[in-house]
Amino acid sequence: MLLASGCWSNADPEPAAPGASRKEKRVQGRWRKAPDDAVIEQLQKLGYLEGTRPAPGFWGVATHDAASVPGWNLYTSGHAPGAWLMDAKGNLVHSWRAPWRALFPKDPVAEDNPAARYWRRVALLDDGGVVAVFEGLGVVRLSHDSTVVWARDNDAHHDLQVVGSDLWLLTRTAHVVRTVHPTIPVLEDFVVKLDLATGEETGRWSLVRAMEKVGPVVRTTEPGHEGDLLHTNSLEVLDAAGAAALEGAEAGDILVSMLAVDTVAVLHPDTETIVWSQRGPWKRQHDPHVVDGELLVFDNLGGHGGNSRLLRVPLQLLDGEPPSSPPATWTWKGDPSESFSTAFCGIAQELPGGNVLATESCHGRVIEIDPATGDVVWEYVSERVAGEDNELIAALFEVRRVPRPAWLSR
Repeated sequence: MLLASGCWSNADPEPAAPGASRKEKRVQGRWRKAPDDAVIEQLQKLGYLEGTRPAPGFWGVATHDAASVPGWNLYTSGHAPGAWLMDAKGNLVHSWRAPWRALFPKDPVAEDNPAARYWRRVALLDDGGVVAVFEGLGVVRLSHDSTVVWARDNDAHHDLQVVGSDLWLLTRTAHVVRTVHPTIPVLEDFVVKLDLATGEETGRWSLVRAMEKVGPVVRTTEPGHEGDLLHTNSLEVLDAAGAAALEGAEAGDILVSMLAVDTVAVLHPDTETIVWSQRGPWKRQHDPHVVDGELLVFDNLGGHGGNSRLLRVPLQLLDGEPPSSPPATWTWKGDPSESFSTAFCGIAQELPGGNVLATESCHGRVIEIDPATGDVVWEYVSERVAGEDNELIAALFEVRRVPRPAWLSR
């Protein structure tokens, strides 16, 4: 488990310059004793396949009930490096696209990396542009017509959020962290802030260093994920309401989800410390958000038989002895349980009025649920395919319901 005080010693390698590219990190003398480059490249390529499940015989909007919340649906998919906006009937109304190799044609790490072939996450901007993450590779900002504004090969991964003129995102570095292991490289996760206009880095905070102030961080040995210490998979900049629900948190603190240790925590950037954390009853969770004083969580493997479910869980207080697994106040699961399951990714978004939009990523499916009845009031199965012979349904990494953008009428 995590969490003995530890910090970087004077004998540790000097960190690379903030915002340094992958190539620059290699030439700045980051390691005094060169670690195994093969291990580093393996860590850099941890990501997701474009698709894992056979393509179904049907696709499109399967359910559209009057109780569905109006809006448009923004999504990213494993079939291509882009994002798509569709209406409630499944009609495409706008798209953005930028391949990694066009942005960084000489990047050797991306040459055989599946993550270069899709966008993992996207944020829609007020002017019709987008900011998108290539899993473990970097981030790009595009205009409404997909013109590149800027691009950074900064090892961004999993999630991002635009707050005013700032872009917050997760990045990671594959290197030796001597407080974890003296010689074997691991992945160190960072919360990073960029200037939205220029893409320049303006702040960086290590989640490993923050967690080490609570207790030791150990190297993971799970097959296929060796060295992926925390696997931080989401972040949310807390507003005043969100912070008020979390004892010890302040507006501007960062809520993060760390899948490898089944933990949701709050980072205080000013001191690079963890000020709140909670485990369970979820397992390998994604996309937690503070909703009405509770956590809404996509619980990937915590349901019956290791299937997925959606949870609303009370927030533990730090005083006293809180239960290790507080009971959920609301649970939604498939019937039968295996009818709702994704081993990776997954999104749970509360919509205006209380409905919940959930992305079942590996099955390329998104559903909208009325929490009062448990009914599915909108359902969409992606027509996008992947695989050498288009035999797989493309992974649907996220679907977000957004209001109809004003710029579409221009």
